[in-house]
Amino acid sequence: MKKLFLLICFIAGLQLSAQNDEAFVNEQVTQFTGKLESRGISQWFTTKRFCLGSIEMFQMENGRMCTSRGTYYEVYVVWEEEGTTMLKKIDNCGLFYSIPLKTNELTEFVTANFTDLEQNSVRPYKAVNITGKPESRTEVHACRRAYTFRKNGAEFQQAFKMYDLTTSDKNPNTNFEYNNALKIISLDRKLDAIIDNLQTKFKRQKQ
Repeated sequence: MKKLFLLICFIAGLQLSAQNDEAFVNEQVTQFTGKLESRGISQWFTTKRFCLGSIEMFQMENGRMCTSRGTYYEVYVVWEEEGTTMLKKIDNCGLFYSIPLKTNELTEFVTANFTDLEQNSVRPYKAVNITGKPESRTEVHACRRAYTFRKNGAEFQQAFKMYDLTTSDKNPNTNFEYNNALKIISLDRKLDAIIDNLQTKFKRQKQ
């Protein structure tokens, strides 16, 4: 009888909660960008933002709980449609409604700097030791960014650790100025500002 009760509780728990990993997020992004392509939108980009080991839990509209399985990932898809730049958020718990942006700053920036974004990547944190010779820092920085850019069938990726954009007085990062002057970092900071301003406007689609 006790085993039957535990089994019922286990099944009920599965019905009341969901756990989704990075593969789920990637699948949702692929499906959505595929729909963009089917509508004739051949230029778009995505940014995946995550901190390794960070877990988030949300209560969905249907009352169920959704928890990230392992790391929590949030992806933002940006594209232009009918003259308006659109932004969509996707995370471990599904899709959010698309939001029209007030300006086309993001898509215009990507178009103007497409080659630069492809060819110039963030360099790893490099510190100078007491001998004056550069050496790699081995400290782990958990938070990361991963970008995918697509234009007329051409596609490329860029990824970096947020740690590589920092420096310190004790062990200065010799790549600090180079990294922070990159177009990919300029784009990332533009997105930071836009996402921060939209926090109260992100609404989940019904699952």
